[in-house]
Amino acid sequence: MGKYKGFKFKTDNKMRGAVGETDFGKKSVRINKKRLKKRKRGETGKTLMHEKLHIDHPNMHEKTIYKKEKQFKKLSEKQKQRLYNLI
Repeated sequence: MGKYKGFKFKTDNKMRGAVGETDFGKKSVRINKKRLKKRKRGETGKTLMHEKLHIDHPNMHEKTIYKKEKQFKKLSEKQKQRLYNLI
């Protein structure tokens, strides 16, 4: 896992207003799976990639991260499975 070793990926279905959140103070990433279930297929992977981009580039603007998360479609099945294994 490398860079993400200190971060814990958790499921929190009681989150309001967001599908994912990165907390640098607690070194945790919370994902709302219940809310993602209602969305399109592949949204869970895109959300995980989005939060990992926040960890990699903490000073990057949200708009730039949204652009980069679109690369999720280009990932191989093995790379996608690694993302899903985080939660």
